[in-house]
Amino acid sequence: MVLYTPLHYDEIFPTVEDMHEIKMYAGRQCYVKKHADGSFEIVRILSTNPADFLDPLIQPGTMIHH
Repeated sequence: MVLYTPLHYDEIFPTVEDMHEIKMYAGRQCYVKKHADGSFEIVRILSTNPADFLDPLIQPGTMIHH
């Protein structure tokens, strides 16, 4: 298979360190990145509802402390 893309190899095939977890937060699924202090940062929202992307509670970059 040949894949022609302008993306870098690491963007298509992430390393284990770059992979994110899927967590439920505020009733919605989000990709999160775990930090060394145990907190999580929302990286991406997994939703088909456009209103979810306007909710300031779950915007990318939001820190979650659990």
